[in-house]
Amino acid sequence: MGSERGRDLFREMVSVSDIVMENFTPRVMRNWGLDYPNLKKINPDIILVSNTGYGHGSGPYSGYPAQATTQEGTHGHCWVTGYVDDEPSKAGRSFVDFLSTWSAVFAIGAALRYRNKTGKGQWVDISMYQAGAMFLSEYLMDSIVNNREGARIGNRHPYYSPQGCYPTIGKDQWLVISVTDETEWSNLCKTMGQPELETHQDFSNVLERKKNHDNLDQIISTWTASHDRYDLMHLLQSAGIAAAPVLDGKDVHFDPHYKERNFLERVEFPEHRNMGTRILMGRPYKFSNTPMKILHPAPEFGEGNEYYLKGLLGLDNDTYDSLVQDAIISTSQQLETLDRLHTRWKH
Repeated sequence: MGSERGRDLFREMVSVSDIVMENFTPRVMRNWGLDYPNLKKINPDIILVSNTGYGHGSGPYSGYPAQATTQEGTHGHCWVTGYVDDEPSKAGRSFVDFLSTWSAVFAIGAALRYRNKTGKGQWVDISMYQAGAMFLSEYLMDSIVNNREGARIGNRHPYYSPQGCYPTIGKDQWLVISVTDETEWSNLCKTMGQPELETHQDFSNVLERKKNHDNLDQIISTWTASHDRYDLMHLLQSAGIAAAPVLDGKDVHFDPHYKERNFLERVEFPEHRNMGTRILMGRPYKFSNTPMKILHPAPEFGEGNEYYLKGLLGLDNDTYDSLVQDAIISTSQQLETLDRLHTRWKH
């Protein structure tokens, strides 16, 4: 894309494509002459999906670059994430990229449906900033309607009590518990072997429990610290209380329920990639009539170049080879060579 020859090749691909997806800042595609008005001249029914930090247009942030952490700040998530009386915080892992991607999937479906009915393509302008704000609709509505700002509450719940993350047997082992009503509170007290807590003046209703949450957390932590997290989950769940262990990456791979759901699939990689068989995450849904599985690993960088450029555009071998030699297109093998040269240069 950095050369006119490469951009001409891209234009040829657009002429035989249904959808173009890009996530550059707004100026890039425009400066290349590849914005929607120009793509539409090449392929009148093309659907262009632009996924940018703040969207296109004349807004004051439109041309700004964005990273997930800065996005969490501007769409308000950092404000409500963190411990009580502590500074705003980001999520443990970036999530706004996924939100905008899921938004793109639905938007593409709608654009395709419109095109099937009218024969017209269109431009889908996605703002990650807005996708993140939609995720906080409850807090934003509370601010607008009630003039009340969401607070940082750590692992607690705005309405329920107790709720928290409690230590269990083992190094850095934890259990999450959430009690949503008085019946569950009664069952928790009995399960802990402390039925007298149910009617204690500091914990007799949810308002008192929220007021005295610190003391309640200490009581629960003392109890959980002498038990296994999975044992506690099963014990509490049998009493009708939502509880679950905190899993790390290794735990997820060995979790029995993920295994039962066939969520983690064994996938064989091609021999030249020297990766053998790896466990990959599948889908969070199952179809009753059309069961699915991962057929092969994700393609390597540039793996489809030959198929698309020769198969769709009809390039001959000499033309294709010249594109590779002139670094207009790249393959994973070229990247590996560059990486080895870079490593050698550093040492």
